[in-house]
Amino acid sequence: MKKLIILVAVLVVFLGACTSKVEEEPVVETPVDETPVVEKDPSIVSFGDMTNYVNFQLDDVNRFYTLTSPDNQVVFSLSSDIAFTTPYDYKMEIDATPFINAGLDTTLLPEGVFVDNKIVFGYDLGSEGVNVQDVVPAFEATFNLDSSLVGYHAALDHYGLSFGNGNVFEWAKDFTTNDKDIVFVLNPQTFIDAGVDVEAIEGWVFAKVEVMGADGKMTEVEKLLKPFDINGK
Repeated sequence: MKKLIILVAVLVVFLGACTSKVEEEPVVETPVDETPVVEKDPSIVSFGDMTNYVNFQLDDVNRFYTLTSPDNQVVFSLSSDIAFTTPYDYKMEIDATPFINAGLDTTLLPEGVFVDNKIVFGYDLGSEGVNVQDVVPAFEATFNLDSSLVGYHAALDHYGLSFGNGNVFEWAKDFTTNDKDIVFVLNPQTFIDAGVDVEAIEGWVFAKVEVMGADGKMTEVEKLLKPFDINGK
C-alpha cells in the first residue's frame, strides 16, 4: 500500500511538471495574409499586352493618349484626365476625305460628328476626378467607370471599346496569333443615310461580321472595317 501511494505521488509530480512545461512554451502562430488578391479583367490585361506592340503618344495639351493607324487615317484617343473639361473621355477621329469621295453629304451626318474634315465618334463617361500617368491605367479607369463599354468579339478573338451605336475600337486578344491586331469598326448605316456608297470608301472594307446578339445567339451584321496587323498591313 505504501508503494502504491509513493507511485501515485510520483505520477502527480511528473504530470504537474509536464503541464508546467507546456504552459511555459506559448504556441507561435503563423500570420495569415488576409489581403485579397484582385485579379484584373482579361480585357485590361490584353490592353496592356497591346501596348507592347503599338505606340501610344501622350498629348499633354489635350490630355489624351493617342494611337494613330498605320495609314494615318484614324486616331484613337483615350483621356489621361477624366476630370478635364473636354467633350469626350475617349474618341475616334477619322479622315473624312475617303467618305466624301464616296458620296458623303456631311450635312446629313448626326450633329457633332463632322468636325474640321474629320468624322468624330466619342464617349463621355460623365465622371470626374480620375487622373492617370500611363495609357493602361487610363483604360483600366475607363473600364472601372463603366465595364459595359468593353466587350469581347469571339469571331475575331478581339476585345473592343464601344463608342455606342455599333462604332468600336477593337484589338486582338493575342497579337502573336491574330492577323487583325487592330480594327476600327464603324456602323455603315450612319453613312448610308448620308449618301455614301459604303463599298467605295478607299481604305475601308464593307463586310458582314458575326457578333453575339442580345439573345446570346450569333448573328451577322454589316460593318465598315479598317483592320491592321502589327506590321502595318
